[in-house]
Amino acid sequence: MPTGSSHRLRPAQDAPRQRLDIDRSYFRVEIHSAQIVAEAGQAVLSSTVSSSLPNTSLTKSVHLVAAVQKDSPCRGGAGSLLTDWLPARSGSSLKIEVECQIVRDAPFQVLAKKMGEMKLAAALSTINPALGLTAQITALTGHVLSYLREEGKSEQLVLPLSLPIDIIQPGYYAVVGSFSEQLFPGEKDLKIDGGRLTNIAGKDVTNLCYVIVEVLVCPSYRENIPATDWGQLLATNKEKTRYALHHTAEREKRLQILEEWLEMLREARAACSREQRFIKCDLDFAIADAQAAVSFDLAGNYELDPDGSKVYPLEWQTVLGVRSDKELKERIFSS
Repeated sequence: MPTGSSHRLRPAQDAPRQRLDIDRSYFRVEIHSAQIVAEAGQAVLSSTVSSSLPNTSLTKSVHLVAAVQKDSPCRGGAGSLLTDWLPARSGSSLKIEVECQIVRDAPFQVLAKKMGEMKLAAALSTINPALGLTAQITALTGHVLSYLREEGKSEQLVLPLSLPIDIIQPGYYAVVGSFSEQLFPGEKDLKIDGGRLTNIAGKDVTNLCYVIVEVLVCPSYRENIPATDWGQLLATNKEKTRYALHHTAEREKRLQILEEWLEMLREARAACSREQRFIKCDLDFAIADAQAAVSFDLAGNYELDPDGSKVYPLEWQTVLGVRSDKELKERIFSS
Protein backbone atom coordinates (compact mmCIF):
# COMPACT_ATOMS: atom_id res chain seq x y z
CA MET A 1 0.00 0.00 0.00
CA PRO A 2 1.31 3.47 -0.83
CA THR A 3 2.50 6.35 1.28
CA GLY A 4 2.78 9.86 -0.09
CA SER A 5 -0.13 11.38 -1.99
CA SER A 6 -2.70 10.78 -4.68
CA HIS A 7 -3.18 12.71 -7.91
CA ARG A 8 -5.75 15.50 -8.26
CA LEU A 9 -9.26 14.24 -7.44
CA ARG A 10 -12.67 15.66 -8.31
CA PRO A 11 -14.96 14.10 -5.63
CA ALA A 12 -18.72 13.81 -6.20
CA GLN A 13 -20.40 17.17 -5.51
CA ASP A 14 -23.29 19.37 -6.52
CA ALA A 15 -23.12 20.80 -10.03
CA PRO A 16 -21.48 24.26 -10.03
CA ARG A 17 -23.82 27.24 -10.42
CA GLN A 18 -21.35 29.03 -12.69
CA ARG A 19 -18.79 27.94 -15.20
CA LEU A 20 -15.30 29.25 -15.79
CA ASP A 21 -15.38 31.07 -19.13
CA ILE A 22 -11.84 31.05 -20.46
CA ASP A 23 -10.54 34.55 -21.25
CA ARG A 24 -13.84 36.04 -20.06
CA SER A 25 -13.84 35.51 -16.29
CA TYR A 26 -11.67 35.30 -13.18
CA PHE A 27 -11.00 32.58 -10.63
CA ARG A 28 -9.75 32.34 -7.07
CA VAL A 29 -8.64 29.29 -5.10
CA GLU A 30 -9.01 28.81 -1.36
CA ILE A 31 -8.68 25.94 1.08
CA HIS A 32 -12.12 24.53 1.81
CA SER A 33 -10.88 22.06 4.40
CA ALA A 34 -7.71 20.25 5.39
CA GLN A 35 -7.08 17.25 7.62
CA ILE A 36 -3.88 15.90 9.14
CA VAL A 37 -3.61 12.37 10.54
CA ALA A 38 -0.25 11.50 12.05
CA GLU A 39 1.68 10.44 15.12
CA ALA A 40 1.55 12.91 18.03
CA GLY A 41 3.35 16.21 17.52
CA GLN A 42 2.87 19.81 16.43
CA ALA A 43 1.40 20.09 12.93
CA VAL A 44 2.19 22.97 10.58
CA LEU A 45 0.10 23.20 7.39
CA SER A 46 1.58 25.46 4.73
CA SER A 47 1.28 26.07 1.00
CA THR A 48 3.47 27.04 -1.93
CA VAL A 49 1.63 28.48 -4.93
CA SER A 50 3.05 29.31 -8.35
CA SER A 51 1.36 30.32 -11.58
CA SER A 52 2.30 30.39 -15.25
CA LEU A 53 0.49 33.74 -15.58
CA PRO A 54 2.83 36.65 -16.41
CA ASN A 55 3.90 39.00 -13.62
CA THR A 56 3.07 36.54 -10.83
CA SER A 57 5.55 35.15 -8.34
CA LEU A 58 5.80 32.12 -6.08
CA THR A 59 4.15 32.61 -2.69
CA LYS A 60 4.36 30.70 0.58
CA SER A 61 1.78 30.85 3.36
CA VAL A 62 1.12 29.15 6.70
CA HIS A 63 -2.52 28.13 7.22
CA LEU A 64 -2.62 26.01 10.37
CA VAL A 65 -0.48 25.38 13.43
CA ALA A 66 -2.02 22.88 15.86
CA ALA A 67 -1.31 19.92 18.12
CA VAL A 68 -1.96 16.46 16.66
CA GLN A 69 -2.80 13.40 18.74
CA LYS A 70 -2.09 9.92 17.43
CA ASP A 71 -4.87 8.57 15.18
CA SER A 72 -7.03 11.62 15.92
CA PRO A 73 -7.79 13.73 12.80
CA CYS A 74 -6.84 17.39 13.08
CA ARG A 75 -8.87 19.64 10.78
CA GLY A 76 -8.44 23.31 9.91
CA GLY A 77 -7.40 25.85 7.32
CA ALA A 78 -10.95 26.44 6.05
CA GLY A 79 -11.34 29.69 4.14
CA SER A 80 -7.59 30.30 3.77
CA LEU A 81 -6.94 32.02 0.46
CA LEU A 82 -4.38 30.46 -1.84
CA THR A 83 -4.72 33.11 -4.57
CA ASP A 84 -6.28 36.47 -5.18
CA TRP A 85 -8.62 36.85 -8.20
CA LEU A 86 -6.70 35.84 -11.33
CA PRO A 87 -7.70 36.08 -15.01
CA ALA A 88 -8.70 32.74 -16.51
CA ARG A 89 -6.30 32.88 -19.45
CA SER A 90 -6.18 30.02 -21.93
CA GLY A 91 -3.05 27.90 -21.61
CA SER A 92 -2.22 29.05 -18.08
CA SER A 93 -1.96 26.85 -15.00
CA LEU A 94 -1.71 26.99 -11.24
CA LYS A 95 0.55 24.73 -9.18
CA ILE A 96 -0.24 24.28 -5.49
CA GLU A 97 1.77 22.26 -2.98
CA VAL A 98 0.26 21.88 0.47
CA GLU A 99 2.78 20.60 3.00
CA CYS A 100 1.88 18.85 6.24
CA GLN A 101 4.82 19.08 8.63
CA ILE A 102 4.86 17.21 11.94
CA VAL A 103 7.42 18.52 14.45
CA ARG A 104 8.41 16.02 17.15
CA ASP A 105 11.63 17.33 18.67
CA ALA A 106 10.59 18.77 22.05
CA PRO A 107 12.21 22.26 21.87
CA PHE A 108 10.86 22.80 18.38
CA GLN A 109 7.41 21.56 19.35
CA VAL A 110 7.41 24.46 21.82
CA LEU A 111 8.36 26.83 18.98
CA ALA A 112 5.58 25.47 16.76
CA LYS A 113 3.11 25.74 19.62
CA LYS A 114 4.13 29.37 20.14
CA MET A 115 3.55 29.96 16.42
CA GLY A 116 -0.01 28.80 16.90
CA GLU A 117 -0.56 30.88 20.03
CA MET A 118 0.77 33.97 18.26
CA LYS A 119 -1.60 33.30 15.34
CA LEU A 120 1.41 33.24 13.08
CA ALA A 121 -0.61 31.37 10.46
CA ALA A 122 -2.63 34.56 9.90
CA ALA A 123 0.49 36.74 9.89
CA LEU A 124 2.34 34.54 7.40
CA SER A 125 -0.24 34.93 4.67
CA THR A 126 0.72 36.47 1.33
CA ILE A 127 -2.82 37.25 0.18
CA ASN A 128 -3.48 40.99 0.23
CA PRO A 129 -0.60 41.88 2.58
CA ALA A 130 0.54 45.45 3.15
CA LEU A 131 1.86 46.93 -0.08
CA GLY A 132 5.24 45.53 -1.07
CA LEU A 133 5.42 42.86 1.64
CA THR A 134 4.50 39.76 -0.39
CA ALA A 135 8.11 38.86 -1.20
CA GLN A 136 9.27 39.48 2.37
CA ILE A 137 6.46 37.39 3.89
CA THR A 138 7.13 34.56 1.42
CA ALA A 139 10.84 34.63 2.33
CA LEU A 140 10.07 34.67 6.08
CA THR A 141 7.65 31.76 5.74
CA GLY A 142 10.24 29.79 3.79
CA HIS A 143 12.88 30.39 6.47
CA VAL A 144 10.55 29.35 9.31
CA LEU A 145 9.48 26.14 7.56
CA SER A 146 13.05 25.26 6.55
CA TYR A 147 14.22 25.81 10.12
CA LEU A 148 11.56 23.48 11.50
CA ARG A 149 12.26 20.91 8.79
CA GLU A 150 16.04 20.85 9.23
CA GLU A 151 16.41 21.40 12.97
CA GLY A 152 13.14 20.17 14.44
CA LYS A 153 13.35 16.52 13.38
CA SER A 154 10.09 16.97 11.52
CA GLU A 155 8.31 14.69 9.08
CA GLN A 156 6.81 16.07 5.88
CA LEU A 157 4.00 15.07 3.57
CA VAL A 158 3.41 17.07 0.38
CA LEU A 159 -0.02 17.14 -1.25
CA PRO A 160 0.50 18.48 -4.82
CA LEU A 161 -2.36 19.94 -6.84
CA SER A 162 -1.98 21.09 -10.44
CA LEU A 163 -4.85 23.11 -11.92
CA PRO A 164 -4.68 23.63 -15.72
CA ILE A 165 -7.04 26.55 -16.35
CA ASP A 166 -8.37 25.16 -19.65
CA ILE A 167 -9.89 22.08 -18.00
CA ILE A 168 -10.76 22.96 -14.40
CA GLN A 169 -14.29 23.74 -13.27
CA PRO A 170 -15.68 25.75 -10.36
CA GLY A 171 -16.14 23.64 -7.26
CA TYR A 172 -13.95 21.32 -5.23
CA TYR A 173 -10.75 19.40 -5.89
CA ALA A 174 -8.91 17.21 -3.41
CA VAL A 175 -5.65 15.41 -2.80
CA VAL A 176 -5.29 12.66 -0.20
CA GLY A 177 -2.11 11.32 1.35
CA SER A 178 -0.63 9.50 4.28
CA PHE A 179 2.48 9.38 6.45
CA SER A 180 1.99 5.61 6.70
CA GLU A 181 0.99 2.88 4.27
CA GLN A 182 -2.67 3.31 3.38
CA LEU A 183 -4.93 2.36 0.50
CA PHE A 184 -5.94 5.54 -1.33
CA PRO A 185 -9.55 5.76 -2.52
CA GLY A 186 -10.32 6.64 -6.12
CA GLU A 187 -12.16 9.72 -7.29
CA LYS A 188 -15.43 7.82 -7.67
CA ASP A 189 -15.20 6.61 -4.07
CA LEU A 190 -15.33 10.09 -2.54
CA LYS A 191 -17.71 13.00 -2.17
CA ILE A 192 -17.79 16.43 -0.53
CA ASP A 193 -20.21 16.70 2.39
CA GLY A 194 -20.16 20.18 3.88
CA GLY A 195 -16.56 20.86 4.81
CA ARG A 196 -15.64 17.17 5.01
CA LEU A 197 -14.38 14.50 2.69
CA THR A 198 -16.47 11.35 2.93
CA ASN A 199 -16.88 8.08 1.12
CA ILE A 200 -19.92 7.58 -1.10
CA ALA A 201 -21.88 6.21 1.86
CA GLY A 202 -21.30 9.49 3.74
CA LYS A 203 -18.78 8.16 6.25
CA ASP A 204 -15.95 10.56 7.13
CA VAL A 205 -12.48 9.80 5.79
CA THR A 206 -10.56 9.68 9.07
CA ASN A 207 -7.46 7.63 8.23
CA LEU A 208 -5.91 9.95 5.63
CA CYS A 209 -4.48 13.42 5.37
CA TYR A 210 -6.20 15.52 2.75
CA VAL A 211 -6.72 19.02 1.43
CA ILE A 212 -9.87 20.19 -0.34
CA VAL A 213 -9.59 23.37 -2.38
CA GLU A 214 -12.47 25.33 -3.83
CA VAL A 215 -12.27 27.09 -7.20
CA LEU A 216 -14.46 30.21 -7.15
CA VAL A 217 -15.52 32.20 -10.24
CA CYS A 218 -16.09 35.90 -10.77
CA PRO A 219 -17.38 37.05 -14.20
CA SER A 220 -15.92 40.54 -13.91
CA TYR A 221 -13.27 42.35 -11.90
CA ARG A 222 -13.54 45.66 -13.72
CA GLU A 223 -14.45 47.65 -10.60
CA ASN A 224 -10.77 47.41 -9.66
CA ILE A 225 -9.50 48.98 -12.89
CA PRO A 226 -9.82 52.58 -11.52
CA ALA A 227 -7.27 51.64 -8.84
CA THR A 228 -4.55 51.00 -11.46
CA ASP A 229 -2.21 53.80 -12.50
CA TRP A 230 -3.56 53.94 -16.03
CA GLY A 231 -7.14 53.65 -14.77
CA GLN A 232 -6.66 56.69 -12.55
CA LEU A 233 -5.05 58.62 -15.41
CA LEU A 234 -7.93 57.70 -17.71
CA ALA A 235 -10.54 58.83 -15.18
CA THR A 236 -8.75 62.12 -14.48
CA ASN A 237 -8.36 62.99 -18.16
CA LYS A 238 -11.94 61.97 -18.89
CA GLU A 239 -13.25 64.53 -16.40
CA LYS A 240 -10.84 67.21 -17.67
CA THR A 241 -11.97 66.58 -21.25
CA ARG A 242 -15.67 66.70 -20.35
CA TYR A 243 -15.15 69.97 -18.48
CA ALA A 244 -13.17 71.52 -21.35
CA LEU A 245 -15.75 70.53 -23.98
CA HIS A 246 -18.57 71.84 -21.82
CA HIS A 247 -16.90 75.26 -21.56
CA THR A 248 -15.62 75.53 -25.15
CA ALA A 249 -17.76 76.53 -28.12
CA GLU A 250 -15.13 77.34 -30.75
CA ARG A 251 -14.85 74.50 -33.25
CA GLU A 252 -11.05 74.53 -33.63
CA LYS A 253 -10.48 74.46 -29.88
CA ARG A 254 -12.95 71.63 -29.47
CA LEU A 255 -11.14 69.62 -32.12
CA GLN A 256 -7.85 70.27 -30.31
CA ILE A 257 -9.38 69.03 -27.04
CA LEU A 258 -10.60 65.89 -28.79
CA GLU A 259 -7.17 65.28 -30.34
CA GLU A 260 -5.64 65.43 -26.87
CA TRP A 261 -8.31 63.02 -25.60
CA LEU A 262 -7.60 60.69 -28.52
CA GLU A 263 -3.92 60.66 -27.57
CA MET A 264 -4.91 59.83 -23.99
CA LEU A 265 -6.97 56.91 -25.25
CA ARG A 266 -3.99 55.70 -27.28
CA GLU A 267 -1.87 55.69 -24.13
CA ALA A 268 -4.59 53.84 -22.22
CA ARG A 269 -4.91 51.26 -25.00
CA ALA A 270 -1.13 50.71 -24.97
CA ALA A 271 -1.25 50.26 -21.18
CA CYS A 272 -4.10 47.76 -21.65
CA SER A 273 -1.96 45.65 -23.93
CA ARG A 274 0.61 45.32 -21.12
CA GLU A 275 -1.94 44.72 -18.35
CA GLN A 276 -2.03 41.14 -17.08
CA ARG A 277 -4.43 41.39 -14.14
CA PHE A 278 -7.58 41.89 -16.20
CA ILE A 279 -9.27 40.09 -19.07
CA LYS A 280 -9.56 41.83 -22.44
CA CYS A 281 -13.33 42.40 -22.34
CA ASP A 282 -12.99 44.31 -19.03
CA LEU A 283 -10.20 46.44 -20.47
CA ASP A 284 -12.25 47.14 -23.61
CA PHE A 285 -15.19 48.11 -21.43
CA ALA A 286 -13.08 50.60 -19.46
CA ILE A 287 -12.01 52.34 -22.69
CA ALA A 288 -15.54 52.34 -24.11
CA ASP A 289 -17.11 53.55 -20.88
CA ALA A 290 -14.69 56.47 -20.64
CA GLN A 291 -15.31 57.38 -24.27
CA ALA A 292 -19.10 57.26 -23.86
CA ALA A 293 -18.87 59.58 -20.84
CA VAL A 294 -17.02 62.18 -22.89
CA SER A 295 -19.83 62.14 -25.51
CA PHE A 296 -17.66 64.06 -27.91
CA ASP A 297 -18.87 65.95 -30.98
CA LEU A 298 -16.62 65.65 -34.01
CA ALA A 299 -18.20 68.78 -35.48
CA GLY A 300 -19.40 67.09 -38.66
CA ASN A 301 -16.22 65.08 -39.23
CA TYR A 302 -18.06 61.77 -39.38
CA GLU A 303 -20.32 59.83 -41.69
CA LEU A 304 -23.72 58.40 -40.86
CA ASP A 305 -24.78 54.78 -41.20
CA PRO A 306 -28.21 54.13 -42.77
CA ASP A 307 -29.58 53.63 -39.23
CA GLY A 308 -28.36 57.12 -38.24
CA SER A 309 -25.44 56.03 -36.02
CA LYS A 310 -22.18 57.99 -36.24
CA VAL A 311 -19.26 56.25 -37.96
CA TYR A 312 -16.06 57.27 -36.21
CA PRO A 313 -13.02 58.35 -38.23
CA LEU A 314 -10.56 55.52 -38.85
CA GLU A 315 -8.06 56.72 -36.23
CA TRP A 316 -10.82 56.67 -33.56
CA GLN A 317 -11.98 53.22 -34.70
CA THR A 318 -8.43 51.90 -34.20
CA VAL A 319 -8.23 53.17 -30.63
CA LEU A 320 -11.80 52.39 -29.55
CA GLY A 321 -12.02 49.02 -31.25
CA VAL A 322 -15.51 49.81 -32.58
CA ARG A 323 -16.77 51.38 -35.81
CA SER A 324 -19.64 53.57 -34.63
CA ASP A 325 -21.26 55.07 -31.57
CA LYS A 326 -23.91 52.35 -31.82
CA GLU A 327 -21.26 49.63 -31.47
CA LEU A 328 -19.73 51.55 -28.56
CA LYS A 329 -23.06 51.54 -26.70
CA GLU A 330 -23.60 47.85 -27.47
CA ARG A 331 -20.19 47.01 -26.00
CA ILE A 332 -21.02 48.86 -22.77
CA PHE A 333 -24.51 47.52 -22.24
CA SER A 334 -23.70 43.94 -23.27
CA SER A 335 -20.78 43.70 -20.84
